[in-house]
Amino acid sequence: MSGRANTSASPTGECSGTPAEFSKSYNDEEREIFGCPHYQLKAKLLAPCCNQWVTCRFCHDEGRQHAMDRFAVTRMKCMLCFEEQPVGQRCSGCHQDMGRYYCQTCRLIDDGPDKHIFHCEQCGICLSGRRSDYYHCSICDACVAVDARERHSCKEKRLQCTCPICDEWLSDSVLSIVQPECQHLMHESCLSKHMEHSYKCPVCLASLCDTRAIFDSIECYMRLSVMPLEYQDQMSLVFCNDCRQRSVTKFHFLYHKCQACCSYNTAMLSTSPKQASAQRRDELLTSKLWINDLKSQYIRSIVGCAKELPTDLERFPSNIHAYVEYYSNGYALNREALVAYRAQAIFAERMNGAAFIPNDDELKKLEASVVEEERLLEQVQVRLSEKVQEANEKINSESEQYEETLRLVHENEALANDVSELEAELETLAKVLEEKEASERDTVEQQTRELQAVHNDLLREAAMREEIGCEQARLEDRLLRLKSDEQKRQMSAADSQEQQKLVERWVRSVAPVVNARVENSTLILTLGEGLGAMSGRRILVGFSSVGNITSVETDDGRRFPPVLNHDTLMRLLSE
Repeated sequence: MSGRANTSASPTGECSGTPAEFSKSYNDEEREIFGCPHYQLKAKLLAPCCNQWVTCRFCHDEGRQHAMDRFAVTRMKCMLCFEEQPVGQRCSGCHQDMGRYYCQTCRLIDDGPDKHIFHCEQCGICLSGRRSDYYHCSICDACVAVDARERHSCKEKRLQCTCPICDEWLSDSVLSIVQPECQHLMHESCLSKHMEHSYKCPVCLASLCDTRAIFDSIECYMRLSVMPLEYQDQMSLVFCNDCRQRSVTKFHFLYHKCQACCSYNTAMLSTSPKQASAQRRDELLTSKLWINDLKSQYIRSIVGCAKELPTDLERFPSNIHAYVEYYSNGYALNREALVAYRAQAIFAERMNGAAFIPNDDELKKLEASVVEEERLLEQVQVRLSEKVQEANEKINSESEQYEETLRLVHENEALANDVSELEAELETLAKVLEEKEASERDTVEQQTRELQAVHNDLLREAAMREEIGCEQARLEDRLLRLKSDEQKRQMSAADSQEQQKLVERWVRSVAPVVNARVENSTLILTLGEGLGAMSGRRILVGFSSVGNITSVETDDGRRFPPVLNHDTLMRLLSE
């Protein structure tokens, strides 16, 4: 994850003392990043199984004995405005995005800025990474990295298993999964911890890494290690965990070397102290040189010393295997030893440890036995010659194949060197291209920033022009209103002058007016005698600020129309 929850928060990142329904949980409380230790998001989900508000399904499963069905989630609550609503990417209350990524199928919300997530329709779940970096393997029913396509081996329902180290189900795990050469899947973090104390696979015990340095150290130790005398001839049958072959090697207290692949990652099946001597005996019995030597001993004994047999026949062993050891260890003191050994079966009834001389029949019988043995030895020699010839032909054929294979190996090495050189050149070109792209990207970004600055200046200038135009329109409108007011004022002034002239005519024409004065924009006319009920009354004439007559009334409350002429005024006064 891109952040960890603060240590003062509860296991789900919520502050204690606040109901989970109205609390805020943080992925990083110091930087005020909402979410939980597993995801960054601004909403809480309603678990359909227990109706509890949780930040994600992992927070739910950590503190409970049951698992949350992520596909059944339908409600969420925004941690900004606390409005409950159907699950979605944007809050319907505050109109804020709950996360940069949202999956309608998995009900997954994530706001991590540097996190890439995609949904695989075949897997049915969301996976971490870019979609272009993975392809779906229909046999394994899992998404595999594109760069691992060549070394990937298919197995049906490969992810439907648990990690052999932590026993977590791999199909819905959020941790990275690796596949060693032994094809047993496990978490990358679990493998790293396991490699700290063991280099063997926890399932099949095969080597998980390059063990050449380890085996070289063991080889140096084995050269310096000397076994006790009673264990030096013991041999062990071992099983190799790397090449899966069985082989026989020398017994040791700690390590046993595989004779097939030279690996020390072996398991001892059994051990035997007689196995070494039996192996040496079989080698002697099948030796062509030993058979020839045996034949020459027969012939020389029959021709030269047939009658001079030794008297100590009890010293000779009674079986051919024991005689081979007896003879090879230096106890055959003369050429007659083999004849004496062969005569033991013929003269068994006459041997009592004393000296004896065989008769002619017995010598003929001995000679016939030796001739028959010689014939058998010749047959064995012929068969051995045929086998040697077949072996030579096979060796020649295998030599040709080996030379052809060696030639192909040299060609492959040359091709590998060419490929390495091409890869180095491609890597150099890629670096140059990357640097060029980075430089061009910086240039484009700089030009973009400059264009953005120019665009912002143009926008500000356009806004200022628009504001100036609006202000100019307002000024023109105000000028028009001022001109209209001026015209009205001029017209009102003209009307006022006309009214004043009219009033003056009234004053002059109405003889009874004895007094006229102005108080607060009001002309007060005092009438004289001879007007009946109006005698001594005052007429109040109100004027506006522009000189228009606004009201005409008497001091007893009688009102007259503001637009009057002399005749109308006189008629009203006479009433």
